[in-house]
This record gives sequence, C-alpha cells and structure tokens, in this order.
Amino acid sequence: LLIDENTAPDLDKIIKRVCEKLCIPVNMVLSFVYSSSEIQASCISISDTKCILNFSSSLINLLETDELSFIIGHELGHFIYQHQSLSSKKENLEFFMLKRAQEISVDRIGLIACGNIRLASNALLKTVSGLGHKYIKFNINQYISQAGKINLPKIGEGVNSTHPSMLFRCRALLWFSMDD
Repeated sequence: LLIDENTAPDLDKIIKRVCEKLCIPVNMVLSFVYSSSEIQASCISISDTKCILNFSSSLINLLETDELSFIIGHELGHFIYQHQSLSSKKENLEFFMLKRAQEISVDRIGLIACGNIRLASNALLKTVSGLGHKYIKFNINQYISQAGKINLPKIGEGVNSTHPSMLFRCRALLWFSMDD
C-alpha cells in the first residue's frame, strides 16, 4: 500500500517531517507498507535521486509515532550515504565489518530525525524484542550497564553479522547524543 496523504495520512506526515528535517525533497521518496508479522523496514535506492521505503505492518503497529521517525531516518540514512552502491558482492570479513559500521552511521541519522535519544533507543529495543510500550519501560543507561554483566556484550555480532549487537548500537547512539 502506497503511503500518501489519502491512504495513510498520519504516516505520510511523519515521513514528510523526517524528509524535511534531513533536507531530502519529499518527491525523492516513495513509501509503502506491506502486511507481515515480521518487524522490518528497508530502503531501496532506485537512483541517486529516488528511493523506496518499505515498512511491515507489524513495525508500524509496534512503534509510537515519534519512534517511527527514528526508523524512517535510519532507512533514509542508507539512501543519504548511498549504502546500496557501496555494498560489495563479496561477502568476506571486510564486507560484514562495513555493513555493521553502516548500521551505526544510519542509527545516527535516525537519532537526528527523531531528535531524542529515548525515542531512538525505545525504537531499537522494541524492534529487537517485538514488545510494545505496554511491556517495555526502557532506560538506556540501565540497559547499557548490562554490558558489564554479560561476558560477551557483542553477542549476536558474529563475524558474518550485518548488524552490531543492540547493546553496542545503543551505547554508540548514547555517545553520539552526548556529542555537540
């Protein structure tokens, strides 16, 4: 389903607000929502001036409106940095390290888009856990302190992983948010 002012006006407003904040002309972005029980979002670059954002219905239903700004910004970050064109077809150690670094970079764009570390970290934790606001009471500092209790805080960040562990991502976001 195309997201526009007629079919999903609230989502359309969020996407337009994020595009404006990131200085991306709205006509460069086409957005769609599709039915899925998976919590997913993606950005497909069609060219240097056009991209498609795809959001699963489960993701849209899970997150609060302001948390969606983080996800939209994160996905648009892939477009801004042209990550699709930088991707190597050769899946070696360097490829996976680059993919993890890209995720940290676009998390920062997501934070800029939503403008609030609490919203950004809530969005990350909800997407990884699948739990909504009814069950999650999240404090980023408390969450990051778990790293000291875990022998391998980078667990889930194997050699062949395209995403850093959630603890690592939240810590990197927190540090970025404290930088002027």
